Amino acid sequence: MPLPSAGRGLSAALAGALLGLTAAAPASALSLTNLSVSLGAGNSAQIFNDAASTSDIGLSQASVVSSSALAFDAHYAMDVGVDIGNAATRTVNYTSQFVISFDVTANSGQAWTLTLDTSRVGALTLVNDGSGPSSATLNAVTGTLSGAGSLGGSLGLAAVGTLSGNNGGNQPFSQTGSATISGVGTGAAQSVTLTFNWTSSTTSTRGPSGANRGDEAAIRMGIDSAMSSFTADNYPGIGARTLANDGYFVSATLVPEPTSLLMMFAGLAGLALFGRRTVE
Repeated sequence: MPLPSAGRGLSAALAGALLGLTAAAPASALSLTNLSVSLGAGNSAQIFNDAASTSDIGLSQASVVSSSALAFDAHYAMDVGVDIGNAATRTVNYTSQFVISFDVTANSGQAWTLTLDTSRVGALTLVNDGSGPSSATLNAVTGTLSGAGSLGGSLGLAAVGTLSGNNGGNQPFSQTGSATISGVGTGAAQSVTLTFNWTSSTTSTRGPSGANRGDEAAIRMGIDSAMSSFTADNYPGIGARTLANDGYFVSATLVPEPTSLLMMFAGLAGLALFGRRTVE
């Protein structure tokens, strides 16, 4: 049956309005720019002591693995370790602070979401080279967001814990997490900063007869110190680890979300179709 004139008029009007609104809608300007990946001000100073009787290590570095207009992959690597010298007990405490900052640009009113995947991969490793014990401890990650957007989920990871003893050992770990950051565009660049913090420590204790050395302890997360008298942090080392696969990783992807205007387009299209079916 031909469509009544009223129905034809309604459909034509709605279709015209839809086309007009679509033509008027600005193209998506969604982009991620000005990416910066660095060690934060709270990150411990670098430690490298390769003495004949003592090894102290606290090394870290941050880098961009890859980046594009809508995504990036960032990496924090670290190596914390100790082997006893002349002291009864020697400990290296280390604070890690990993900072990622960038700008998100979207049209005014355009909703956006950044999906985040994080992982911490490596091993707590002890090497039995003396009569004294050693230990390695890796604590929980806390993550914070500042700047634009609202956080969904958590940027944290649980503590790995402590490996200790005087017969050596190796405890691999592989942790993962996910979160989102959601915001609404202003038409200008919106600054976002992610900060990740955690602490770690390694301890070596001299054996019962003062001259005996303590065991080596290391936390391996993607750096090999290549020390001459220290092997606990070696790669591939115990467990045949791979340098590039260890560390703290952050992967982010920027995703556009429907705006209220686009949702209105869909509603108008549905109403026009419903009107046609009703009057047929």
